Amino acid sequence: MAIRSRTLLGGTLVLTGAAALAATAVVRRWDAAGDPCGGEPLATPKGEEFLIRTDDGTELSGTVAGDEGGRLVVLAHCWTGDRRVWGPVAQRLVDTGHRVVLYDHRGHGRSTVGRDGLTVEALASDLRDVLDHVDARGAVLAGHSMGGMTAQAFATGHPEVLRERVASLVLVSTSAADVAPDARLLAFMRRALVSPRIDRAMGQRTLGPLMVRNIVGRDAVGSHLRAVVETYLATPPGHRLDFGNSMAEMDLTPGLPDIPLPTVVVTGLRDTLAPPANSRRIVSLIPGSRLVTFPDAGHMLPFEIPDDLARIIAEAAAAVTLAAATTSPGAPAAKARKAPARKAPARKAPGTRKAPGTRKAAGAKVLPTPAAPSPPTPKELRPRTAAGESPAAEAPESTNGSGEA
Repeated sequence: MAIRSRTLLGGTLVLTGAAALAATAVVRRWDAAGDPCGGEPLATPKGEEFLIRTDDGTELSGTVAGDEGGRLVVLAHCWTGDRRVWGPVAQRLVDTGHRVVLYDHRGHGRSTVGRDGLTVEALASDLRDVLDHVDARGAVLAGHSMGGMTAQAFATGHPEVLRERVASLVLVSTSAADVAPDARLLAFMRRALVSPRIDRAMGQRTLGPLMVRNIVGRDAVGSHLRAVVETYLATPPGHRLDFGNSMAEMDLTPGLPDIPLPTVVVTGLRDTLAPPANSRRIVSLIPGSRLVTFPDAGHMLPFEIPDDLARIIAEAAAAVTLAAATTSPGAPAAKARKAPARKAPARKAPGTRKAPGTRKAAGAKVLPTPAAPSPPTPKELRPRTAAGESPAAEAPESTNGSGEA
C-alpha cells in the first residue's frame, strides 16, 4: 500500500494509507505506556476557588488547596496551559502537608484579559496580585516554562513584594531570553499559532499526539500528549500569538544578578522548547543558584517527573522552614562543634536531604562544582537514569554562578 499524505501549513501532514496505520500503532503504544500521573495528568487537588479582579480589569481564577498550616507553594503554569498542568505535582505536595496555590494566567483557562494585554510584564503584575490575595509569607514560588519567565519577571520587576512574600524560587524548563528561533521559523510559527487548519489537525485523535511529540522526552506517554493538545486548543489563537510575541522580545537577564533568593533551576536534557543552555544561562546569572538536570526528560516536567519535581519543591520549602527557625527572634544560638581529628567522611551538598513526607528520586546524585571565589558556587544535581536506561552521552556539567557555563 502506498504511503500518502496531504500537506497543510509548512509541512504538517494528514496521514493516509500505510502511514496512517503506522501512526496509529505508535500512538497506541504511547497510550499503553506507564504513566506517573495515573492517566490523569490534568487532575488537580480539591480546594477553595478564588477570583481576583486586577487594576486593569483582568479576572484571575485560581485554587488554594491543602493544610492551612502547611508551607505555602505557589505554582505558575506554562504557555497555552492552565493551572491543571501543575496538578500531578500539586497533589503530591498537598499529600505531604503543603498548602498550594494554583491559578490560570490571564488569557488561559478561566482567567480573562484586561486592558494591559498579554505580555510577560502583565503576568508578573498578576502574580503580584495573587501573592497579595493569599497573603503569602515565605512562599516557595515555582514556575514552569512561561510560568518560570513570569516568576523571573516578577522577581526583577517587583523586588519589594518579592522580599515580603517569597523565600525561594524553583524555575522549571524555562528561559530568561533568546526564546525566539531564527527569523524564518519565527514567521512560520506566528502563522501556525493562528491557523485553523493546524488546529483541526491537532484535534484528530492520532495526528494530535504526533504533532506535539517533541514536547516530551525519551518516553512519550499518550495521556501527556493529549493533555498538551487539550490545553493548547483551549487557548484562543490570538492569545497564543500575543504571548508568543512577548516572549520572543523578552530579555530578563539584566535583572537576574539582583535576585536575592535561593533558586533552583530544573531542566530536562531533551527539552527542545527551552533548551538546557537557557537554564545554564539563568544559573550563571542568579547568585548562588543551582541546576538540576534530568537526562531523559523533555519540556513537560510536571507530567514527566512529578515525583521528582514535588521532592525538589518540598526540599526548597523545608530549607525555608529551617532558615526561619534558626533566624527567628529568641531562637537559641547553635553551638559550634569541634571538628574530629580524623578525616571526616564525604558529605552530600547542602539542600539534598530528603524533605519530610517526600521520596528521594532513585539514584539521585550530587555533583559538587569546583571551588570558586564568592558568590558561592552553585551545585548541580544530576539524577541517574533508572536501571536499564542509558545515561546522557555527555560529561557532567559545572556551573559557576558568574558566567555562562
